[in-house]
Amino acid sequence: MGKLPREDVVMISQVLRDSLSDEMFARITDLKRFALANNLDSAAPLIACKDTGKVAKWTHACVLTNPSDAEHVKQVVEKIKKMYTDYPDDMHQEYFAVFKSKDVESGQMLHYQINLTKAGKKRMAYFHYYPIGDKILYGDAN
Repeated sequence: MGKLPREDVVMISQVLRDSLSDEMFARITDLKRFALANNLDSAAPLIACKDTGKVAKWTHACVLTNPSDAEHVKQVVEKIKKMYTDYPDDMHQEYFAVFKSKDVESGQMLHYQINLTKAGKKRMAYFHYYPIGDKILYGDAN
């Protein structure tokens, strides 16, 4: 990270960081399971959607009765399904941090990196989750 202090990192205690890291890994595992089963009903409440206005922000959990939310859920599930069918071996936790973000009212983004593997070949993947209300919802991944 160099010698300059990071201004975009949210400092949290080690206990909270470890707890959030475990929670994020569980959520990633749930999303993987729902995507591989093509279970949109279970995946939708775990995925954040953006409200488009002057500034697009992650604002709410997806609801399948909303056509734009439903389309977003389908796209996310397909992306996650492809990621895990291309790299089907066990995933390994790598890095977790909380960053400041203007994309959500809470001002925080939870960044989680994992290694995906396939026959010894690795790919680093990241997932972004956002605290929205009392929930932590999936935002995007690479």
